[in-house]
Amino acid sequence: MLSFSDPRSKRTLLLRLVIAVSFGLISGVLFSAATYFFDEMSGVYRAAGEWDVVLLFLKNVTNGLVLGSVVAFAVAEMFTAILSGSDHGTARKTALFFRILLGAVCLTPVLILFLSNLYWFPKILSRQGVFYSAGIGFFSLVTAIVYHLYYSRKVAQNRFGAVRMPLVVLLALMAGLSGIAHMQQQAHTQDGTNVIVILVDALRSDHLGCYGYDLPTSPTLDEFAGESLIFTKSFSQSTHTKPSTASLFTSLYPSQHNVLLGNRRDAAGNFYSDVLDESFKTMAEYLTDAGFNSAGFLDQGQLHSYMGFAQGFTYYNSYLKGAEQVNGDFFRWLPANKHRKFFAYLHYLDVHAPYAPPPEYKAMFVKGTSDLVIPGQVADWRKFKKTFDDIKGQLVDSDIDQLKALYDAEIRAFDAQMAVLFQRLKDAGVYENSIIIVTADHGDSFMEHNEIDHGTTLYDEVLRVPLLVRFPKGEHAGQVDTPVQTIDVLPTILDFFDINMEGDLLMGQSLLALTDDSHEFLEKPVFSERLHLLSIRKGKYKLIYNTNEEIGELYDLQADPDEQENILADSQQAERAQSMKAELLSWADGIKEIRPAPTGVPLDKKTVDKLKTLGYIR
Repeated sequence: MLSFSDPRSKRTLLLRLVIAVSFGLISGVLFSAATYFFDEMSGVYRAAGEWDVVLLFLKNVTNGLVLGSVVAFAVAEMFTAILSGSDHGTARKTALFFRILLGAVCLTPVLILFLSNLYWFPKILSRQGVFYSAGIGFFSLVTAIVYHLYYSRKVAQNRFGAVRMPLVVLLALMAGLSGIAHMQQQAHTQDGTNVIVILVDALRSDHLGCYGYDLPTSPTLDEFAGESLIFTKSFSQSTHTKPSTASLFTSLYPSQHNVLLGNRRDAAGNFYSDVLDESFKTMAEYLTDAGFNSAGFLDQGQLHSYMGFAQGFTYYNSYLKGAEQVNGDFFRWLPANKHRKFFAYLHYLDVHAPYAPPPEYKAMFVKGTSDLVIPGQVADWRKFKKTFDDIKGQLVDSDIDQLKALYDAEIRAFDAQMAVLFQRLKDAGVYENSIIIVTADHGDSFMEHNEIDHGTTLYDEVLRVPLLVRFPKGEHAGQVDTPVQTIDVLPTILDFFDINMEGDLLMGQSLLALTDDSHEFLEKPVFSERLHLLSIRKGKYKLIYNTNEEIGELYDLQADPDEQENILADSQQAERAQSMKAELLSWADGIKEIRPAPTGVPLDKKTVDKLKTLGYIR
């Protein structure tokens, strides 16, 4: 039998509290630090010198401190109650009741903390979760044993026999808390499938190895494509970032959501931006309403929140610069949110002009020289675009090859950042249970039609974009040659999660029909637009029509995939051209019926300066 000092002594009770909490604090520090550094910290943070992550570390340590101390004190008091229960008498019975009540009171905040910190705690059934429960349990047990050894006047000879029952109680307690936390977490995550949409601004599909390019620009994306459903004929709805992204978010054509211009200037010289009207339901709003935690990480001054693109996101940062910053911001957000199903939108600008790749990647692709296309000058894209009209008539193949080499080097540099991203997703345990989509808003021109850059034509070099869809665990990997569109992405995501879209105006259709026979996919014409330019792709033919000048171009894409021979004047094509023109104009008239009145917001100076460096504003 064990005897204890008088439990009614305030001094004794205070000392017990101090010792229990002290041991709990120490154990909480040690275990929280170990959990963080082995589970959350990675070489990516240390190599990048991102010490802001220390703030997240301090938060996690604090969680551990509170939990460790409360668990230690509660378990110590309950142990005391159980071990002192063999003594009979009113005083001992009062002490027994008091300690059990005190232990229950102390364990209440433990339960609350478990449930409120689910988004940080590892999954209970995972390896990290087992270690977490075992660690807290072990340190709490040590705390309780030391507590009793210190205050006991006499210890029974069978010391371990004396703590066998408390140990069983402790393990049952930990298992119960863990089970509750796990069930709550499952209720939050449902099937645990996340959505990650990666948009690479200005990325041409035909400059990627997985689309047949013969230079090593994209080893990481090529490997990713091997696990994905790759759409070989995917087309954007416009050739400018703002309308294209709005179409991705809403599954509407530009003339419907009415985000047509990137920027415009009024008579006073002030710059304004089109705004995505709040009446349209966006991808983030659909997913947030379905229980996803939606976050956006963007390097793109065309898509700031005040322009309407943050609708539905609980976190949105469009002021990042470069893939390292986009990844870094996402990596800081991920640890605290990875245990609740999430939607992450990552928008990268690294491939976009100006073409200024890091030296090590430039050396991989830039081999020759050019008198007109000098890397240092191309890096100042605003200046280069101003002089382009003067020199484009003098450009020869070697000059164009220089531009392409700089572009390819940027792709390769960006691809290295994709390797970092994918590895981080794997380390965090979310890669295999996420649907990951890689696409682009438009491509870039390299004088195929006497232009560079994008936004002024509707030829395939700027309309054709990559579309890679990796389903959880790499299911449905393969290749689809059916023409698809950017507006199909949102319906595909909604269909995958069985999110109700009945009655909603979505112009695209789910691509799941192309993975099995359970859905019907209707191959429809592909429509795109850029202000007064409209295009329709139907079968092997494509018509581009200028509504201002009322002139058109017709191409046989099977015989002329590069769109170099306009066959509109061919008498044999007259009927087809007239039919496609009528269908195109009918479509254009029909989609304008729902669009809201145009609205604009003034651009801040920081955004204006950035857009000038990208060539969007002159």
